Amino acid sequence: MSTDVNAELEAEFQNRFLNRAGIQMLNITDALLYIRRCEEFGIPILGIDGFIIAPNKTQPMMEHSIDLSSPGFGGGHRSAINFLTQRSRNDFFYEVITGDV
Repeated sequence: MSTDVNAELEAEFQNRFLNRAGIQMLNITDALLYIRRCEEFGIPILGIDGFIIAPNKTQPMMEHSIDLSSPGFGGGHRSAINFLTQRSRNDFFYEVITGDV
């Protein structure tokens, strides 16, 4: 990812990220917005990992994760949005994995 684009997105979402165990996660509303912003910048979405967050644990949920790194996903933006929209669980947090510009 371009350093300038990365810095701009980091600044925009700085107060929205939940950092647990070194993983930056977003609630579903912010994850959808982040994906749309990545699409505007031309940043591909490689995958999404879903997590349940509790006071003393961060539990990955494989059934709420998707790998979009295959070339057939064309950047992954539409697939990522569809994936999250189908889940729409407000109690989950999502790590959005991006590729290089």
